[in-house]
Amino acid sequence: MKRKLGVGLLALVAVILLSSCATVFTGTKQMVSVDSNVADAKVYIDNRLVGTTPLTVELKKHDAKLIRVEKDGYTSKSLPLDSEYNYITLLSVFWDYSTTDLITGAAWEYSPDNFYVELNEKK
Repeated sequence: MKRKLGVGLLALVAVILLSSCATVFTGTKQMVSVDSNVADAKVYIDNRLVGTTPLTVELKKHDAKLIRVEKDGYTSKSLPLDSEYNYITLLSVFWDYSTTDLITGAAWEYSPDNFYVELNEKK
């Protein structure tokens, strides 16, 4: 009985030490929404077509850098995908110095994560 309790306690300690708050609570991916004043505009993230507006896409945190929205007859628009520090990461500083969150990208989050793009007709 003592051995089972010891193994269980060791497993619990390992889980706590090997996990990080942001990775566990908010994950390593984030939903980002893109819409525009023009329906069915193409949405590219880092030059990769991901769909048309309106669109919600799941992205790995802190990987993507640029959103581009375009449609024939309209001037395309590019917007940066900015990241900011995910403050829930601070909770894990006590057991792994937030290294897991930094490695997985969970220490960051897209902000904003909702975009509305105004496309202008070409003249």
